[in-house]
Amino acid sequence: MKTKNLLMILAITILIGFTTTFFIHTFYTYYEVREVGMALEVAPKLGFNTETDMLNFGANFPGNSCRKFMDISFPKKTRVVIGFEGQLADWVSVDYNDFILNPNESKNLAFTANIPKNAPEGNYAGMVKFYFKRI
Repeated sequence: MKTKNLLMILAITILIGFTTTFFIHTFYTYYEVREVGMALEVAPKLGFNTETDMLNFGANFPGNSCRKFMDISFPKKTRVVIGFEGQLADWVSVDYNDFILNPNESKNLAFTANIPKNAPEGNYAGMVKFYFKRI
């Protein structure tokens, strides 16, 4: 019985420690995390999309690449790290990553989607994550 209580107290202490560490890391490390959707259609045609609410690369052939541009800014001096998720994570790259952005400075970023030659036709989606880190 004594061992069981001791193990329970140890487990609760470890859980509280992990939870506290997670919240301190999350809320102290980042000012903000912004997510922007990505879309791309692999098709036997070219298609353009002028939406500005997401990175929509339109339609393109397998083996081709396409590029979209986006301006970012932040009110405080911050370190910007960009990550990708979803089906397009391995296809999309950005010209600048892991850089310092001064207060209210604007940075124009070029995102390039490189479609593999063997990519099947279809619609693909993903997410760009902008991590605005404290310096």
